Amino acid sequence: MPAWITTYLQHEPHDLDAAAIRRGIAPADWLTLGEDFDVHADAVERFMRDLQWSDEPLQFGLPDGRPVRVRVWTGADRVEEELSELPPQQGAVREHLTDTCAIVAIELGYSQLRTMHEVVAFEIAYWLAARFAGVILAPDDRWYDHDEHRWEPMEG
Repeated sequence: MPAWITTYLQHEPHDLDAAAIRRGIAPADWLTLGEDFDVHADAVERFMRDLQWSDEPLQFGLPDGRPVRVRVWTGADRVEEELSELPPQQGAVREHLTDTCAIVAIELGYSQLRTMHEVVAFEIAYWLAARFAGVILAPDDRWYDHDEHRWEPMEG
C-alpha cells in the first residue's frame, strides 16, 4: 500500500519534468534534512549520488529499489474527483482548496517513509507549493504550506 505526499496547487505546473524538479530542489541542504530523519551524512551523500530520475514515468529512486512516482493531475474532472475524496477542511486549507487547479501526488512505499526518499519527496512538495501556490497533505493527514513555518502543520 502506498503513502502519498500530495500538493494541491492554485497554478498549473507547466513543463514539469525531472530536470525542472531537480533544478527546483537543488538548493536544499540535504545533510541537514537527512539529520532530521537520523540519516548519517555518508548515507545522505551516497543516496544523493546514486539517485536516478526518469521522465516517463516521472519518478526518482535508487537503481535497485522501488521508484517514487510523481503523478500530475490537471484536468478539471480529475482535480474535482480528487478534491471530493478529501474530508471537509476548515480555515486556510479549505480556502486554498477552493482555487485548486492542479494536484501533484508523490507515491512512496511505506518502507520509504522516514528515509531520504521521503526527504526528497517533501522537498519536491515544498518547492511545488512555493512555486505554484500550494498546500501539502502529508501521509499523516496533516497539512503544510511553504511559508517560513513550513515544518509546523497548518491550523485548519
